[in-house]
Amino acid sequence: DSKITVVSEWDATGFHVAQFKTNELAIFTYYVESDGQAAIIDPTFDINVYLDFLKKRSATLALVFLTHYHADFLAGHTQLGLPVV
Repeated sequence: DSKITVVSEWDATGFHVAQFKTNELAIFTYYVESDGQAAIIDPTFDINVYLDFLKKRSATLALVFLTHYHADFLAGHTQLGLPVV
């Protein structure tokens, strides 16, 4: 069982947004997708949940955003191997 779960999803014209929650830490990560390209905002330790979500959505991860630099986000953004904005 993953300790990260999707707690809500929204669809708008041309966009899909999902909110993930890290259960023990009450940290939120966001997924924003448009035209098959996705960005993940503040990824946490278990990146497999995000990679599985990308696969389910048939999307490609293009960007990773960090709203602030903090140890709880360290593992996630480095493991994704993309530029961090």
